[in-house]
Amino acid sequence: MLCIDNRDAALESEKIAFDPKVLNDNFKAINDTFGHQYGNEVLVEMAGIFSNQFRSGDIVGRFGGDEFLAFLPNTRGFERMEYVFQRLVKEYDRNYEKDGVVINVSASFGIAVAPDHGVTYEELSQKADEMLLAVKRENKKGYRLYQQISADKEL
Repeated sequence: MLCIDNRDAALESEKIAFDPKVLNDNFKAINDTFGHQYGNEVLVEMAGIFSNQFRSGDIVGRFGGDEFLAFLPNTRGFERMEYVFQRLVKEYDRNYEKDGVVINVSASFGIAVAPDHGVTYEELSQKADEMLLAVKRENKKGYRLYQQISADKEL
């Protein structure tokens, strides 16, 4: 289990940090069609794909269900990390097959950066969640860096 206090402490000690969250698109169909054991195997595979993209000092874990998160302290600028998210979108886009049935699973990412988008883990997490939902509503299979959205405009 990840400790929020540790993430806040790391955030306080660094100038820039990312909080990307990922939700596996269409994962429910894997469990519903192929069963939970097969779904667990897919989750293990996806966790490996996710964790292998980050540095040893980054905090990476499963947030719950089919949602993963990473806290990347001491990261300098989104542009320097964007290639990681592009690669992850491609890596997660895969088909799973059992008994002739094929289900495509992909991933959507929401990303927030400190201190621009928040100074606590809770602020970053909430904003990354907003962007995650925005990507899922638009087209899935992508990522979005936090941007302020006006109150009268729905995500």
